[in-house]
Amino acid sequence: MNEGQDFAHAIPVKSVPEEYEYLRRQRCTCGGTFVLVLQALHEHEGRKFDVLNVRCGKCGASRSYTFDINSFYGFYLQAD
Repeated sequence: MNEGQDFAHAIPVKSVPEEYEYLRRQRCTCGGTFVLVLQALHEHEGRKFDVLNVRCGKCGASRSYTFDINSFYGFYLQAD
């Protein structure tokens, strides 16, 4: 499955807490859980994405998850 692997397969979310909840449910192939290493905002083709780089707490394997944040990005910045 390519879910979350790149911008084309980004996981749509409605909030940052939803990103973290998704991460909590993921398991490494060794069975370990992931620890956040870096969270970065990216823009691709005019759209916003959060890319979370994680490392397995058990075996040290690294991977990234890409989240589509366009449903809420900038919402709190809009003036009433």
